[in-house]
Amino acid sequence: MQRRYPLIIEGVEGNFCGYFPDLPGCTTAGRTIEEITRHGKEAILIYLEQIAIKGESLPDATEAVRMEMIEIDQAEVEQFACASPAEPAKAEKN
Repeated sequence: MQRRYPLIIEGVEGNFCGYFPDLPGCTTAGRTIEEITRHGKEAILIYLEQIAIKGESLPDATEAVRMEMIEIDQAEVEQFACASPAEPAKAEKN
């Protein structure tokens, strides 16, 4: 059975890092997208090997359908903060 684990890549050319949301603590790094992808596969194999050694079952892989980048600027944050209550509502005491 083949599994496909999504890899989230952050950074800039020459300094990328990545992580797998389905595999807590499994990370990778590289100078290029190709390098981080290759290193990512090695990281997954090492991670899953450790799980297998412990006798645990392999984690399910989330099928990533699409990724969207959401842009937020400082003015939006400030406007949102001003529209929101200053203090969270406090639970009523009985």
